[in-house]
Amino acid sequence: MGDIIEPFGLTEQQIKSLQNKDQFTSSDLLLLTSLHDFINIQKKQILYQLNQKLSSKFNLQIIETINNGNCMYDSIGKQIALPNYHNDLEVNIKNIDSSLSQNEYHRQVRKDTAGWLASNEKNIIRENGTEVEIVLSDYLDVVTDKTTDWGVFVKNQEKDKTWGTHISIIGISNAYNRIVYVYQAKDDTVLRFEPFDGIRRAQAGNDIPLYLIHIFESHYYGAQHSINFLNGSEDYHPKKLLENEYNEFKEIVKKKKEGNNKSVKTKKKRK
Repeated sequence: MGDIIEPFGLTEQQIKSLQNKDQFTSSDLLLLTSLHDFINIQKKQILYQLNQKLSSKFNLQIIETINNGNCMYDSIGKQIALPNYHNDLEVNIKNIDSSLSQNEYHRQVRKDTAGWLASNEKNIIRENGTEVEIVLSDYLDVVTDKTTDWGVFVKNQEKDKTWGTHISIIGISNAYNRIVYVYQAKDDTVLRFEPFDGIRRAQAGNDIPLYLIHIFESHYYGAQHSINFLNGSEDYHPKKLLENEYNEFKEIVKKKKEGNNKSVKTKKKRK
C-alpha cells in the first residue's frame, strides 16, 4: 500500500490506477467525485485568501468571471461596464452594447481589442526620447498564440472562447486607453501594460486602471476598487501601490540579469 494522500484518502497507487483507465467503475467515479470536490474547496480557499490579500494590500476586490475560455475579456468587460468607468473620461471608453447580458460583455471587448490589433501590427513608440518600432507579430508564439500569422491571430481573438495572451492585453490597453495591471498570484508579481501613444499614455496615467488577476495558471479574474476609494477616500492608493510593486519587480529582474551577465563574464575569463 502506498502512503495515504491527505486529506481525500487516496493512495498514490489508486491515483495512478485512475490515470491509466479508459473506463471507470462506479467505485472509481465516487473517488473522482471526492477528488473533484476537494479541489474545488481548495480553489475556493485559495481565492478567498487572495481576495483578502488584495483587499488589505491594494484595496481591491476580486470580480468573479466566467470560466470557459473568455475569462480575460470577461474580466475587462465587467470592469468597463461599472458606472465609475463610464463617468471617468467617457470619451475614451467604448460603451458596452446594451443588448448584451452581463456574461456576454466579453464579446464587445473582443471586438474592440481585435479592431485595434488589426490596424496596429506595427507601432512607433518613444523610449527615452528615441523613436522605436514595435512589430507585435514578431512576438507571436506558436505555443501561446497558436499561430505566427498576424491576421489569423487577430481573427482568433475575436472568436468566442479563444484564450487571451499578453498581446491581447496590449490590445486592450490601447483600445480602451487604460493602464492594465496584471497581478500574477503564482509569484506575487505585477505586470503593467500601457498605451503606446505618448499623449494617450500620459492621459491614461490619470484614469482608473483596469485590473487582471491571473491565478491557477489558466484563469483571469477582474478587480475593482473598494467603495471608499471610489468615493474619494485618500486612505488607499491602489494604483500607486501597484506601481511600486511593478517597479520592485523590474529591479529584481534587472539584478538577476546583471548577476547572469557577471557569471558569463567570469566563465569567459576562466577560459
